[in-house]
Amino acid sequence: MKEIIATLATELDDKRVTRDAIRKWDERGAVPHRHRLPLMEIAKRKRLPLSPKDFEFIPKSERAA
Repeated sequence: MKEIIATLATELDDKRVTRDAIRKWDERGAVPHRHRLPLMEIAKRKRLPLSPKDFEFIPKSERAA
């Protein structure tokens, strides 16, 4: 998972987005769809590069150690 996603996720106004939830996204290899558009909006406002393809990635368990 891109570091920018974890950083921006802390700015979401959603009590379900906790450190543990973000860790689980990394383990599963995807950001839940309900959070993608709000994350894109925050990134756009901050002029940070983030694209829809950044929300799907290799799960942590499958990455090389």
